[in-house]
Amino acid sequence: MGGYCVEMILLDLDRFEMAAQALEYERAHGLQTLQPFFDNSIPHLCHAEVREWGTDLLREREEMHASAGYKHKN
Repeated sequence: MGGYCVEMILLDLDRFEMAAQALEYERAHGLQTLQPFFDNSIPHLCHAEVREWGTDLLREREEMHASAGYKHKN
């Protein structure tokens, strides 16, 4: 059972990393078309702490987009 928990945490970390990289790419290149990376990662996080990181990441993204005058659909 412990192996399963480790695998789930690793999967969550991988998903979070995918979203974090997408945010960095948006920031570096001014792109606003990477929504699928967020849609396929953050909503699927299971571990409470990683979910909290995901929420913080989305908040950061929304603030970045708002300051750039871009409104995205969630």
